[in-house]
Amino acid sequence: MRYLVTAVLAVLLLTGCDAVQDMRTMWEKQEIVSKMIRERYGWDTGVGWHMQNGRLTEVTVIFAAGDVGREQVATLEQAAREAVTKAFRSSPQVIRIQVECRP
Repeated sequence: MRYLVTAVLAVLLLTGCDAVQDMRTMWEKQEIVSKMIRERYGWDTGVGWHMQNGRLTEVTVIFAAGDVGREQVATLEQAAREAVTKAFRSSPQVIRIQVECRP
């Protein structure tokens, strides 16, 4: 019961500030980055982000090795930088590029 009260209180507090709206906006921006890369390059991507004290510090663009295995790192960098810069209002301190091997 204590956990339920704590969860309800946390939701109410988050709703009172802009945290919920900020999270929704960030998820929309993730979709924009993925869509831009898919439309331009044909690659499906995942996008993660990290904020610290309300400031965007990192964005990670995740590529599937099967899609980009023959691409140069500069091409991946260009795709990630271009999409992140257009989608996010503030530039992150770091844009990470991750290549995943899926079994």
